[in-house]
Amino acid sequence: MDNTVLTVFAGGVIVFCAATLVYLALLFFFPEWVGVTGQVAREAEKAHTKGSSSEETGFGKHLS
Repeated sequence: MDNTVLTVFAGGVIVFCAATLVYLALLFFFPEWVGVTGQVAREAEKAHTKGSSSEETGFGKHLS
């Protein structure tokens, strides 16, 4: 019985470490996929707000 508990615990630690490494790789190579604003998102945001001089807000803004 002791061997089974140790095996399950070691497997859980290995799975946790592997998942953490995969997350860190995604964070580094594809930051937008994990919710971090990367360079691509910042450039898109700047491009969208650069030409916007309208101050209209609310529901009517989205109809036109």
